[in-house]
Amino acid sequence: MFDLLDTASLSGTSRAELEDALIDLVHHTGFTDPVTPREMNLLSLTGVSGDTVQYTSVRGSSELISNSQESFLVLTHSVQEQYPKGSTTPGLLRETVSHGVMLQCPQWTFPVPVSSHAVEDLLSMANICGKGTARHSFELLALLSRCLENDSVSFVITRTDQCESGKIRSFDYRADRTRDALKDRNGMPRRFQLRFMYRWDDSGNVKVFSAISSRYGEIPQTRILEVIDRLLIFGKPEIRDWSIDHFKTSVNVMFPEIAEDYAETYGLTHEIMPGIRIVTSDSKDASFYVEGTISIDGCDALPMESDRARISKRHFGSGDIDSLLQRVNLDIFPLYRQYPEKLCELLAVPDEIPVKKCLEAAFRAMDLRSHSMEISIKTEAEIVDTLTAGTTAQTLPVYDAVFMALTAHENENLTLSPNQREHLKAHARRAVLAIDEYKKIIEEEKSCQHSIAATASALLQAVS
Repeated sequence: MFDLLDTASLSGTSRAELEDALIDLVHHTGFTDPVTPREMNLLSLTGVSGDTVQYTSVRGSSELISNSQESFLVLTHSVQEQYPKGSTTPGLLRETVSHGVMLQCPQWTFPVPVSSHAVEDLLSMANICGKGTARHSFELLALLSRCLENDSVSFVITRTDQCESGKIRSFDYRADRTRDALKDRNGMPRRFQLRFMYRWDDSGNVKVFSAISSRYGEIPQTRILEVIDRLLIFGKPEIRDWSIDHFKTSVNVMFPEIAEDYAETYGLTHEIMPGIRIVTSDSKDASFYVEGTISIDGCDALPMESDRARISKRHFGSGDIDSLLQRVNLDIFPLYRQYPEKLCELLAVPDEIPVKKCLEAAFRAMDLRSHSMEISIKTEAEIVDTLTAGTTAQTLPVYDAVFMALTAHENENLTLSPNQREHLKAHARRAVLAIDEYKKIIEEEKSCQHSIAATASALLQAVS
């Protein structure tokens, strides 16, 4: 089992290692019974000495929150106990102090550390919005505890001050929760309950990683192994890579036998390998879903451009694999062929195309700013210029020019952040489908050359 730090992760390519990791993860994962906000107690860390931490309850009186930005009365008590049970690693202790929050509920007789992710979940459940560098401050946790208890709350808190360390601490949070908003359709008060997903290590330390709805239905992560085994009906699946952390698990499965079939059927010079990406999460970061992917010449697997290429848990109940595979067969596999078919069309174009114009068209097709500004217009132009400068030819066959765009995220000459490369990779597959745009550029180039030739001929005739 990897450690309990938020940043802990595992990755690999072996099926055996994946199976061991998933079984171990499931063995060290638990979900609390549903609890009401009044059954839980958030604790703000106020001091640390060695392995001993001091934390203060944020539970307060009914006058806890006012509409002003002034300090508010809070009934508190301080206690000191060994953190939190048994031995712990220095890294986990440092992270817990950094997060500044612990949790107590009927599941445990001792306080347990809480991941930053779980606090974000609670803020969302409480309809608290805002931002700041003191996200887990005593004041914010007090507000959060109050909002979760379903009382009528309306507040705006803005604060900036200087901590003892000299760092500026600031936050701006607001909420407007009325009693009417907390009633069901029949006008009765809602009974708000939640559960916590937690993990423990072999030393007995426990940590909460997510706050989830009481209606959340978890699917064991080992279900991924069942899905992989059942994919044999489409061809022998091979695991290309996998990654696991506390918030998401992702496995890329490829079908080399289908790739060989495409090469023979379409006569392609580049390998087109279809695949399936399986993703799940215990922390509600992702519903259990599968999506179709395409890998070209061994590059990273790219998600396919279609709403039908992703099938999530809501499409097959609580994880019925037969229903899932049926949807994969009907929705995803028919989409695979559009990529070799479009690449065949690109191969069939006999004319060469100006490299820069082709790349510009490819990036327009990628539509990099449709859902994010990760890559700006300026950055996109710099990418095109760098790729163009990387080839000595002014024109290339359409297929080769488009392939430059498809693999741009792997180009080491591009100065891009990891997030920008991921964003570029996720949108690259769209470049294959813009064949009409490439043909239009070729026709425009032919028309332009014809016009230049006609003008030159007319000038020669005039001179003679």
